[in-house]
Amino acid sequence: MSKRFGNFLTARDLRDQGVDAAAVRLLFWQTHYRKPLDFSDEALAAAAAGVKRLGEFRARLVVDQGSGKGEGELAGLAATFEAELRAALDDDLNAPQACAGLFDFVHAGHAALDARASGAASALAALDRAMGVLDILPTAKVLDPTFLRWVEERIAAREKARKSKDFKAADRIRAELRARGVEIEDTPAGTKWRVV
Repeated sequence: MSKRFGNFLTARDLRDQGVDAAAVRLLFWQTHYRKPLDFSDEALAAAAAGVKRLGEFRARLVVDQGSGKGEGELAGLAATFEAELRAALDDDLNAPQACAGLFDFVHAGHAALDARASGAASALAALDRAMGVLDILPTAKVLDPTFLRWVEERIAAREKARKSKDFKAADRIRAELRARGVEIEDTPAGTKWRVV
């Protein structure tokens, strides 16, 4: 990037484009400080996808931390991850290796959660400690109360349409929510939603 050639971005430019600061931090962490950084739209999009994946994993751990007792498979994965993270950062601040270990932990953690393994509370604590150093969880979005009411009303209308077997209307409401950046998921406990 060069100011002379006009191909540079400021942090304000990225914020105005809607880029999450955590995605920029992850992109920086994924390159060793002694190497040049390949800052491209594709690399930034991949980092944003990684940040989203981390946020989804953390949310899943929060939901599952009460289920299962004791220190199970997830606790073991968390202990291994923390040891690898510490070793990578102690090795000349090898942040790319630390990030690789983090995403290995996320992958193995999802598999363990799918298998109903216990120890989610320990895994959540380990992830939060790592985020105290890396700080690459998605930035929480502040939502307008009017928007929140609208989302709740649309979800209630969709639920009513589903109960009356009007699936076309339910699909139309889902598409309307998706157009406004709201992702919904039907679960046995009810419809859950989040802004993407």
